[in-house]
Amino acid sequence: RRLQLLNNSPLEDDKIQIIFQDIISACFSTAFEIKVAYLGPEGSFSEKAAEKHFGSSTNFISCNSIGEIIELVEGNSEYYGVLPIENSTEGLVNSTLDQLIESNLKICSEISIPINLSLIAKKNIALSSIKTIFAHSQAFAQSQSWVSANLPKALKKDVSSNSQGVLQSKRTNYSASIASIDAAKKYDMKVLKKNIQDYKNNKTRFLIAGNHDVSATKEDKTSVSIITKNKAGALSDILQKFKDQKINLTNIQSRPTKKNNWEYMFFIEFDGHKTDKNVDTALKKISRLTLNLKVLGSFPKGIK
Repeated sequence: RRLQLLNNSPLEDDKIQIIFQDIISACFSTAFEIKVAYLGPEGSFSEKAAEKHFGSSTNFISCNSIGEIIELVEGNSEYYGVLPIENSTEGLVNSTLDQLIESNLKICSEISIPINLSLIAKKNIALSSIKTIFAHSQAFAQSQSWVSANLPKALKKDVSSNSQGVLQSKRTNYSASIASIDAAKKYDMKVLKKNIQDYKNNKTRFLIAGNHDVSATKEDKTSVSIITKNKAGALSDILQKFKDQKINLTNIQSRPTKKNNWEYMFFIEFDGHKTDKNVDTALKKISRLTLNLKVLGSFPKGIK
């Protein structure tokens, strides 16, 4: 952020970020090896987010599922995991959130990247010839209007990641996949249509999770999960504690606890670090009002 603020050069801010992230990455690599797990195969948006955040001098490990990422990172203190958590048009990735809350990992950082989706096949074929489309459920949701208008009869098959969909399509005749142009290049596939996402300013936010707490930076965010008591005004009482300490809430979502029927937890994100005096005061008061309060992590806000 400081370098971008001082930037008066012809270089754009995002180029400044890329250059210095690689310098930092190279310096880290001389002292210790960072290993980063992401949702693969290679060519996925998760890999792109991992490379942008950690730089090129990093050992990246492709995983088949979010659960595999979490298990790998929990078992290795030097590992970090890159987890897709939220899309700007489709909201939270609930499966990621549920598994993160149940894990022992701590959120260490966040990064957002633009998501430009393309229709990909192993050769140039007419859209009318496509019988099956492979993609992650989020990719289908982000391009549903285009797919409905252009491929209304095609069978849609969910896969664990868009890169996995590209590999499936490569093995399947009369099929296509929805993924990035980078994935098409990686697996020697043809791009039939570019930018098929329904909203052009489409972004996905990724959380970086590890085994260590992160120190305050004065530009921080905190994520918590809260199970409220089953009584009238329980959530209102909790929100009032945030208001009393002048804490700005940036996200609040409800999720089933999956432990008792009709019991819900709240995922809440807000400005500030858990060691800040006002945040510490609010969390102590809130903990007395809840059945469970878990701090998922305090971390630097992503650079825009």
